[in-house]
Amino acid sequence: MNKIKILMLIIIIAIITTTLLLIIVLPNLKEKEILELQSQVLNEDILDIQEEISYKAYSIILNCIENYIQYNNEADEEKLSAILEETAIIEKYDEIYYLQIEKIYKIERINDTTYFVKTILDDKNVYFVVNVDYITKSYNIRKSTESEFENARENKVAQKYLQSIEIENNENNEIYDKDLTNKQIANKYFYNYIKLAVNKPEIAFNILEKNYKLKKFNNDINSYKEYVEENKEKIINSAIINLKVEAQENYKKYVIQDVYERTYTITEYNYSNYTIELEEYEFESDEEKEEYSKLSSKEKVKSNIEKIFKLLDEKEYSKVYEKLNDEFRKNNFSTLESFKQYARNTFFDYNMLGQIVIEEQGTNYVIIVPYKDGTSSAAEKRTKTFVMKLLEGTEFEISFQIN
Repeated sequence: MNKIKILMLIIIIAIITTTLLLIIVLPNLKEKEILELQSQVLNEDILDIQEEISYKAYSIILNCIENYIQYNNEADEEKLSAILEETAIIEKYDEIYYLQIEKIYKIERINDTTYFVKTILDDKNVYFVVNVDYITKSYNIRKSTESEFENARENKVAQKYLQSIEIENNENNEIYDKDLTNKQIANKYFYNYIKLAVNKPEIAFNILEKNYKLKKFNNDINSYKEYVEENKEKIINSAIINLKVEAQENYKKYVIQDVYERTYTITEYNYSNYTIELEEYEFESDEEKEEYSKLSSKEKVKSNIEKIFKLLDEKEYSKVYEKLNDEFRKNNFSTLESFKQYARNTFFDYNMLGQIVIEEQGTNYVIIVPYKDGTSSAAEKRTKTFVMKLLEGTEFEISFQIN
């Protein structure tokens, strides 16, 4: 019995000592140290952290981060204080051309959710914590760190995230929780690419589908930059006029036609993984070759001359140069640069074709092509006469009148 009394006395003394230490030490800790102490109390059993994969949550979080960057850039302290989780220093961002959410992890509670977000802002990794109260349709946000994000990924976060978060709604912190339509999603991808191509071609180049990038640009960023420079005016003024969506089991395709009749194919695997490729005219698939072989001779000629004008529209002068008859090329355009100069002065930035006339003359075909400026309401009209010879397979050669 005496041993039990002694043991109880020791326990009571230990509790009193621990309590006194806490009373003495805690008031002297700085707020930052307390937060660090809290963050060290990790819980792997109670918290259920999952990867967020829904497009709706992605669009909500993207909008929150876009607002955060905008308010920082505007140095709008009133709006910032309305969305910040805690007091933060206003950060001035340079203009952001590329914002991509790479990965999201979440802690779901009954009425609210905390999201740990990894983003790429242009070429830098930036981390955020976004809290969303789905009752009040409100959010708050703060900058985070790589270590906090990695802790979340490993299911290790501060116990404070067990507690529900109530966020008061104000006019600046309301979430956009409507489902995005296919058109809205396609617009985001398309116009983001347009902006990147002109301002950040290195990033745009990395979004291109790898086989397309290899065939079109030989994986050469300088070749891509040259293409963008040649087509800059059309890229800047491009707009969607037609959209077709093809949903597959593991991905979705957005097939876009723009005002210049160019086709963009955007393949989306999830919100952080998509690629872009443009319709090509200088290389064909086996299926296209088979379809070509079924055409009549005049139909092949018409298809080929339309391809030539598509290449001219895309400023693919080297591809057209390769199709010139050897003798014609030697006599008139000894260098690619001389042909480029002629083509720039002869054809429009975007050529709209009229009724094509084709006449067979021995083994050649004479083609009369009326064309006009597709970028002008008061379109200038011109006519060019070509001579084409069909070769083996899908090959052909051309020459034309030189005014």
